[in-house]
Amino acid sequence: GFTQVPNFILMNEKLNVGAKITYAMLLKYAWYDDHCFPGQAKLAQDIGSSERSVRSYLKELEASGYITIKQRGLGKVNVYELHLTVKKQK
Repeated sequence: GFTQVPNFILMNEKLNVGAKITYAMLLKYAWYDDHCFPGQAKLAQDIGSSERSVRSYLKELEASGYITIKQRGLGKVNVYELHLTVKKQK
């Protein structure tokens, strides 16, 4: 299989490469809609990074408005809502 990453992610100079890879991995898990729920340990394993780095990448994506993180409670994985379109910045 393959995953298509939007150009607004790939060409964004403000995002570091780890955040871009993390967004691509979230897209890989969001098959049928714009939501997915992989654990941070699984994301870290998939991208070859630490869980701490993954948390940093996720915060960066959320602060940039590319994802929304919904926490579900103790012992449950977060749900990530991907924003597949962005508003043009003036």
